[in-house]
Amino acid sequence: MKAVVMAGGRGSRLRVNYEKPLVPLCGKPMIEWVIESLTMTSSVSEVYVAVSRNTPNTKRWCMSRGFNVVETRGSGLPYDIVEAVSMVGGEALTVMADLPLISPLTIEMVIEVYRDLIHHSSTKLKVLTLVTLVEEFRKYANPSSITPYTYLGVTFQPTGISIFNLKGEVEVVVVAGFRRDFINVNTIDELRVVERILCSKYMEEMYGY
Repeated sequence: MKAVVMAGGRGSRLRVNYEKPLVPLCGKPMIEWVIESLTMTSSVSEVYVAVSRNTPNTKRWCMSRGFNVVETRGSGLPYDIVEAVSMVGGEALTVMADLPLISPLTIEMVIEVYRDLIHHSSTKLKVLTLVTLVEEFRKYANPSSITPYTYLGVTFQPTGISIFNLKGEVEVVVVAGFRRDFINVNTIDELRVVERILCSKYMEEMYGY
């Protein structure tokens, strides 16, 4: 399956002197952590980065490293996702660039669920939206990052991970137990939380402590 990293937003809430995808995080830009996890996922065949006029430096950074780039009009996230997926072939996993803790294991899980739904469904799936419990999300997130999604009378938090098939017909919401993978970086507070987790993991993997 193809994957698209959505990296065209302004990131105004973060208030740093970088385009949001390029914010340094444990020695590399935030978006690089996302791209690395996707390239390590066996079910992902190609990785694209969707940029817009809001992120020209991100575009240059990606192109200088040979990453596949598509450019959307920057009309707003829902429109940009549809535009980007259309450009890469009409079916793709989409992941926000501000999810640096996303792991190959979680990505594989989402793709596996999608394929299982396709196999057992009589209608063609258009969107798989992955959500998690908002109560758990609140423990790590700034209140401004919460975008409540009500489903079956329960409030969830979208994870920023979806699968789109533009030729499909129905949307399916999948509820996942909270994972640290789902912490997105919208504010300085969240950047610090992710930095503590990610840098500790990085040091442990590199040096064994």
